[in-house]
Amino acid sequence: MAMETRVRTLTYKKCRYADKDGKLSTLLAAALKLHAKANTRLQLIPPDEKGVRLINHSRNLKGGTVCGTLIEFTRGNHQPIVEIADNADELDVVQLAPPSKTAEFLEGVLFFLVSNNHVILSTSKSLRSGQVEEHFNWFLREHSQVLHSRAIIGLSDEPPLATKEKFRGVKSVKITPDYVETDGAKMTRAEAKRYRISPRGSLMSGLLDLLQAAGASLPRGLDFERALAEKRLRASIEVSYQGQMPEDGLPLLDSLAEALRNADDVSYQLMVPGVGKVSGGELRLTHSVRVPVSNGMPDLPDLFRQMHEWLEALIATGQVQETT
Repeated sequence: MAMETRVRTLTYKKCRYADKDGKLSTLLAAALKLHAKANTRLQLIPPDEKGVRLINHSRNLKGGTVCGTLIEFTRGNHQPIVEIADNADELDVVQLAPPSKTAEFLEGVLFFLVSNNHVILSTSKSLRSGQVEEHFNWFLREHSQVLHSRAIIGLSDEPPLATKEKFRGVKSVKITPDYVETDGAKMTRAEAKRYRISPRGSLMSGLLDLLQAAGASLPRGLDFERALAEKRLRASIEVSYQGQMPEDGLPLLDSLAEALRNADDVSYQLMVPGVGKVSGGELRLTHSVRVPVSNGMPDLPDLFRQMHEWLEALIATGQVQETT
C-alpha cells in the first residue's frame, strides 16, 4: 500500500503525584526493563478479564525520554464488517473472525511520549487519557511496584498562557456540560465507568447521591440513563475559591484542569465572571501534525520525533515549565 500522510492531534499532559515526587519517565523505564517481554505486561480488564491492555512497543530516546504505544483488545472478539452492495434496501453485517488462533483484533492504539513528568499523547476513539492514566498506575504501582503503593499518578492538563490570563483574579467558575453533544446515555463497560471522568455522568450521579443522602424524594424507579438521554435531568457545578485569591489565580485553574483531566470527548462550557463563556478545549494544550501512514499505522519514528519537537517548543516558549 502506498504511503500517505494523515493529521494526528497531540495533547500535552503533566504528571502529578498524590503523595510523592519523582519522574514518570524514570519509573516507566524501570518498569519496562523489569517486564521486557510483552506477555509479562498484560493488564486484564474487569469484569470478565477478557479485555487486555498493554504497552506494546517502547523505546528510549536521549535524555531519558520514553515513547511507546498502548494497545487494547478483547480475547476471542469478532470484528463486524458490512458488505457493500449496489441498490440494496439494506447492507448485510457479518462478524469476521481473527485470521488465526493467535491473532486478535485491536480495539484501540494510542501513542505516548514521556519526558521527566511531561506527557504527550496521540489518542484514539477507544483509548483516551483516562485509560493511559489508569494503566500507568496499574503498571507502575501494582504490577512492577516501582511506585509507592499509596502514590497515585494523575495526568493533568496544562492550560495555555492565554487561558491563564483570562482566569487572573477569577474566584468562581460554573461548569455546564454540553447536552447536545453529550446526551445519548451511551453505555460503557464497567471498567470504563470506574476510571473515566465524564462531567455529564459524574455530575448527574453525584447530584442524585447527594439528594438521596439528604432524604429528597426522587421519582420511583428512575431510569438514570434514559432520563439523561431524554434530557429530563440537568446539572451544573460551580467551583469557587475562598479567601484571598493569588494574583495569578492559578489554584482555581489547576483544580479545574485536574478535575476535568479525562473529559477528552465531553463538550462543556465554563462561565467565567467578567470574562464570559470559555470552552472546555481552552483548558488543553493541543497541536496537529502530519504523519506518514502505511497500512493504517503511522510511521513511529516520525511521530515520536514530532512529539518531542513540540514538547521542546512548549518548554522553549514558556507554555510549560521544565521539571527537575
